[in-house]
Amino acid sequence: MSKALSFLTIAGGLLALAPALLAWSPGTTPCQAGQVLLRFDHHVASDSEGRWLLNEPRITGLKPLVPRLDIWLATLAPDWSVSEALLDLERSPGLRWAQADHILEKRQTFPDDPSFGTQWDMHNTGQSGGTVDADIDMPEAWDLGTGGLDGNGNQIVVAIVDGGMELTHSNIAPNLWINAAEASGTPGVDDDGNGYVDDINGWDGYSNDGTIPSDGHGTHVAGTVGARGNDNSQVTGINWNVKLMAVAASSGSTSVISVGYGYVLDQKTLWISSGGSGGANVVSTNSSFGVDLANCASGSYPIWNDLYDAMGAVGILSAAATANANYNVDTQGDVPTSCSSPWLISVTNTTRTDTKYNGAGYGATTIDLGAPGTNVLSTYTGNSTATLTGTSMATPHLAGAVAFLHSVAGPGFTAAYAADPGAGALQLKQIIMDSVDPLPALAGITVSGGRLNLFSAAQLISQIGGALLEGTVSAANGGAPLAGASVVAQPGDHGTLTDEAGHYSLALQPGLWTVSAEAFGYAALSLPVSLPEDGTVIQNFDLQPGDVALLSGTLLDGAGLPLAGAEVEVLDVPLHAQLTGPDGGFSFMLPVGAEYTVVSRGAPGVIHEPQAADGHGYRAFDAGDADWTESVFTMGSEGHVLVLQGHNRVVYDWTPIDPEQGGPGTALNFTDDDQTLPLALPFDFPYYGLPFSSLSVCGNGWIALGTSSATEWRGQAIPLADNPNAVLAPFWEDLSPQQAASGNVSWWHDAVNGRFIIEYHSIRQYSPATDFESFQVILLDPVSHPTQSGDGAIVFQYQTVGETDNTTVGIEDPTGTDGLQYFYGRSDGVGNPGGALPASNPAIADGLALLFTTGLLPSATVLGPVTDLQIAYQANYLLLSWSPASGALQYRVEGATDPTGPWTPIATVGAPGHSVALTAGVGLFRVIALN
Repeated sequence: MSKALSFLTIAGGLLALAPALLAWSPGTTPCQAGQVLLRFDHHVASDSEGRWLLNEPRITGLKPLVPRLDIWLATLAPDWSVSEALLDLERSPGLRWAQADHILEKRQTFPDDPSFGTQWDMHNTGQSGGTVDADIDMPEAWDLGTGGLDGNGNQIVVAIVDGGMELTHSNIAPNLWINAAEASGTPGVDDDGNGYVDDINGWDGYSNDGTIPSDGHGTHVAGTVGARGNDNSQVTGINWNVKLMAVAASSGSTSVISVGYGYVLDQKTLWISSGGSGGANVVSTNSSFGVDLANCASGSYPIWNDLYDAMGAVGILSAAATANANYNVDTQGDVPTSCSSPWLISVTNTTRTDTKYNGAGYGATTIDLGAPGTNVLSTYTGNSTATLTGTSMATPHLAGAVAFLHSVAGPGFTAAYAADPGAGALQLKQIIMDSVDPLPALAGITVSGGRLNLFSAAQLISQIGGALLEGTVSAANGGAPLAGASVVAQPGDHGTLTDEAGHYSLALQPGLWTVSAEAFGYAALSLPVSLPEDGTVIQNFDLQPGDVALLSGTLLDGAGLPLAGAEVEVLDVPLHAQLTGPDGGFSFMLPVGAEYTVVSRGAPGVIHEPQAADGHGYRAFDAGDADWTESVFTMGSEGHVLVLQGHNRVVYDWTPIDPEQGGPGTALNFTDDDQTLPLALPFDFPYYGLPFSSLSVCGNGWIALGTSSATEWRGQAIPLADNPNAVLAPFWEDLSPQQAASGNVSWWHDAVNGRFIIEYHSIRQYSPATDFESFQVILLDPVSHPTQSGDGAIVFQYQTVGETDNTTVGIEDPTGTDGLQYFYGRSDGVGNPGGALPASNPAIADGLALLFTTGLLPSATVLGPVTDLQIAYQANYLLLSWSPASGALQYRVEGATDPTGPWTPIATVGAPGHSVALTAGVGLFRVIALN
């Protein structure tokens, strides 16, 4: 019997159970070879557990796609076809279903009228031969609101599931959803613990990372949903202030879209479970892709309803474009618009004359309604606009409508949605269906028989009654309104913040609530409030001033002198930062009993911030982070006095040590490519709490504390559990010090200044071979350079920098679980120029110096500046002389170009007198006495 005949016999045996299976077999629509999608009946924690449950040796690998739903991607053995695998797995215990990884096609057309400048879909006046009012009535709807926040003050988010979008587009960028924890966090680290690394604006299902590709189709869709409105530029979206989450996942295969939808599901679930402190309040997704002529009810596509049902249960409605072909989806099928999930809204394309576009699908039981999709003007790549046609253009009108309706909903709906998001989403969908403009062209071929009318829907949802609690929060005894005060209703932590006028509003279910108001500097107040079945209750709060005390302080520079004009800020309080006065002074009034963190930033006129601390407390300082420091204290009733001294200044100070260049160092002998050599340290160097007396120097621009046999040649993300660990990576790249064209890697112990220097001098890159890198790693002896934690401090400095496409710069702890990634050139996975560089960090370039430390302490007591400094000119030198200062053991000579600084150390000497070479621009000098 042939293999083909055997397959037909098995399929025939299944006809009684699934009559449609043969007609809608995996071969009916294209799918990815060698893999299938699986959903287990219960939670599966690992690849090995899943393979054990399946007991199927022809599954060679499992990869989680949507862990929350236990959906996995299975890789098949080469001799096992998708069709055979699905039939065999049908009998596998522990599986809810198995399906093919069907190929998706993006539903788009290319721009055909880029000069079209009127958005008829929003407001049709008959322009270009259109029919008056053949639109969604946006000007009328905007009279009710312009989108952005729901009735409880929560930011509304729409997930644009497409090919990506142009994040820098001027009409899109202001409305991008931003994951603040990741945006301000450490590259390569899951800063917010949501399971996704660096998801700043969303997620890329193709590369499974946070990089969002630019895409014209996705940019166009995003603009219809939420291009910034009323800003006197380009076009406007349905929502002027909604947040757009970018999810790249619209074509390729079902597994890719599963990753994208899984990300959206995780973010909304986290938003609910965290009370709004994490994740995102996604209310709709826009999906303009699918599988043509596919029957979702056939049993071959179970993943789609599972995904839409799971998102719907947390309150997400998914708008989906039907096929760009004039056929009946009821009888011929389409995925996803023939799927039965009640949380799916399926859309076809209407024209400016209120007819169905002749190249769009329809279906009396599958296609819910129509929306404008022909010659629609919206944003496009290149910071431009363009006109496109397709069901893809109709769908964002629905995704945007869902978000808009949340923003204008009455308190009854808002409260009901908060209590049961899944039921609330279905209620909103029904409102959309009940409020369409009936069209003869859609009668009998769509469920509703009409085209979206957002104004009619907005009127319906805004009239849903319920209990609305509102009022103002003010200072007691007729005081001023308090903006930014927190108002929280219990049980359930329903909360909001007051606006600039001190006003708040909360949509709540009827019943008895305990409502609390709290503002900075005032005592909290809680009151019982009874809310009726319908109507508005006014509850104002008059807050009494709380106990406050004075924080007074002085900021000193690294020399112990008052630092004027620097910024001092108390973190996480609604108080403006202050600039220090001529005496370095600052002061704040703060509530008693709380813990506060105070930071200082910058030399006069310069505001900088070092890279945030890792888990151990190491930070990365560049030259712009001069005089940054941090102090934590608890405010007592008697007040607090604080002296801040900024001493983490790093100065580029290249001391050449290569012996072939006349330096005092000793060259290491690299004879092979990708070689690592051991080297003893002249002092114990504490690093992440552990002492090290040796290190390992790799020719590829990294150093490991202790002994390492690793030879990794390409910069990796930091931290990374794989070897090497305990890494100092000044320029982790594929370098070739063993080549004759390269210079030396040398070391030198500068005992006088308490430094151990390793210098890579003119080291050739493997590719491009025309690039030669010169940089140094300096370990500071902790005896001479003590730190707050006792851990050693490290300096990287760069004399010559070439290409950095595959370079890593940073430090890592000995376990590979903590560290600071300053720069990662391979952050996009392929090493394109640019890489991941936090906004606070200067680029890796000639003349850059970096200090990694938990906080340097002054190595000597500052007695103050000498008062009788004399300067004389001799040849090409200046002779500095002064009298001995009482108690001084040494003197630090400093130079500057301006009387206000910054002052740069030139030398530290043990007795009065020093000669300084003339340097262009440096014309001011001072001498600081130390003991």
